[in-house]
Amino acid sequence: AVLLARPSLADPPLPPDPPPGTTVRIQEFWDDGSRRYVEQVPRVIRSEAQWRSLLPPLAYEVTRHGATEPAFSGQYLHNQAPGIYRCRCCGTALFGTRDQYDAGDGWLSFRRALSRDNLAETLGRDMDPGAGTLAASCRRCAAHLGLVSAESADGPPPGGVCYTIDSVALRFAPASRY
Repeated sequence: AVLLARPSLADPPLPPDPPPGTTVRIQEFWDDGSRRYVEQVPRVIRSEAQWRSLLPPLAYEVTRHGATEPAFSGQYLHNQAPGIYRCRCCGTALFGTRDQYDAGDGWLSFRRALSRDNLAETLGRDMDPGAGTLAASCRRCAAHLGLVSAESADGPPPGGVCYTIDSVALRFAPASRY
């Protein structure tokens, strides 16, 4: 599978999320990480009561209210099986295990997303605009996933950005080949 070049914080900003009720452009992937097609799909919009009934309590707090799961508690923290991670709320393909690494901070870390079409990166309500950290969310359903920030000089090669993601916001889709 051919992946897009890794985004950096110096790249142009992602387009803003469309208003509710519209469609979004999503890159579809097979569970082995290979690209399928790009399509316009309806945004997934549910009420707070619907999300609360569909998600376990911690997943609800993380994905709908921007909470963070406790460090070193994530289900996928040590996952090494080939496959991709999909949004827990809508199934959109977000990250691949090829780009996963152990940053030692207690959360899932990725060098890049499968497709920037599938993510939104925004300044969260409690974030400092000069800190170089953005909130990462699913473009299709607006689920909060975690953070994206500039890597330190000792980050994994070849540098760039680091996605620090809560396991509880994802669903792992294993692949027989990847």
